[in-house]
Amino acid sequence: KRGDPPTNAENKYFCDVSAECEGQTFDRKCEWRQHMDKHDRPYRCPHPQCAKLQGFTYSGGLLRHEREVHGKHGGPKAQLVCPHTDCKRHSGKGFTRKENLNEHVRRVH
Repeated sequence: KRGDPPTNAENKYFCDVSAECEGQTFDRKCEWRQHMDKHDRPYRCPHPQCAKLQGFTYSGGLLRHEREVHGKHGGPKAQLVCPHTDCKRHSGKGFTRKENLNEHVRRVH
């Protein structure tokens, strides 16, 4: 658990963890907490083989990881495959997220 966030002379919350965040302020405590999650990555996968993962900044990221990697929460969604028939991602291992398929098509084809 975190303590109370630091405040500046204008009663705004700020991050004192990293020099790259210097000057960044937050009007609300919840905004500060959300920012701090980027440093702490509090959502961690409990599986031993994932011990080296740095964690996730929000619970949805962990849930997606568990669904796609570990088959939990109903398992992975239906695979999206590359529309190019000569591509190795056209059959077999497709994509679980549309954004990843679009990025593949943009970069590879």
